[in-house]
Amino acid sequence: MIPLGTPPGDYRLLANVYVSGSPNPLTPTGSGVSLGADGMQVRTIHVSRASDHLWIRGIGGYQPIGHTVGSGVELLGFAGSTDFTTGSSAPLSLYWKALADRPGISTVRAEIASGNGSVAAASTLPLASQGFPAAAWRTGDVVSGDDSGAGPRSLGPGQYQLRIRPWKATERRHPVARRWFSEP
Repeated sequence: MIPLGTPPGDYRLLANVYVSGSPNPLTPTGSGVSLGADGMQVRTIHVSRASDHLWIRGIGGYQPIGHTVGSGVELLGFAGSTDFTTGSSAPLSLYWKALADRPGISTVRAEIASGNGSVAAASTLPLASQGFPAAAWRTGDVVSGDDSGAGPRSLGPGQYQLRIRPWKATERRHPVARRWFSEP
């Protein structure tokens, strides 16, 4: 399966064979095999465009959201743990759909808010990878963006709200997507 967010282009399909328990692949021999430092090249594949469908079957813990965020982007949903420990990794995958060619935003602001709504921590996240920025998206493209930032060390145990909103350094908008998580 081609990972969501893979930019259009040509890619090498590589294969390696391993012996169970060994971290190193076996060295291939024979003729007619293109060998490289990273494996045997089986073939070249061409990705013509990004997927226009989100296959949630393989996404553990997927939660649908379905809200428009900013200009031309829909936040389809997210996947990630809803429990974390202060200072530990808090992985989060956001799944986006382009509602227009070259959506008008390229970053979002993720805010962790306390029960009273005050922002306890915030960070700015790109919608997707540098290899496939929002400026290259076409209408219907479905893309994932991953962030695995550390949980803020200043948060105490309790429930917090994660708010996602479009972000430009010069503007303020209300958050449009939310999820609750608690810190043990």
